[in-house]
Amino acid sequence: MAPAGYTLSVKNRLAVITLSRPEKKNALNPELYAAITRTLNELSIRDDVAITAITGAGDYYSSGNDLMAAFESLGSSDIEATISNSVETVRCVSNQLKFI
Repeated sequence: MAPAGYTLSVKNRLAVITLSRPEKKNALNPELYAAITRTLNELSIRDDVAITAITGAGDYYSSGNDLMAAFESLGSSDIEATISNSVETVRCVSNQLKFI
């Protein structure tokens, strides 16, 4: 299940991931990092997808990290998992052959 603020559409061999948190300027939180990583890994092996694009709803593609969510995670026991998810997302994007 996709987190709030995230949609995926596939049409004519184009996969589009849309960040939809315009009130936060589409800032990425841990849930979005995990969803993007999972989706890129799944799309990379699909024969019906030739290109993957990430875009944002509203005036911004993405302002970057959701700092409030990052600060909240600092106090949690899942900080290592949060960092690991972020690193995995970057690795996945850099290795994605179908990504624009």
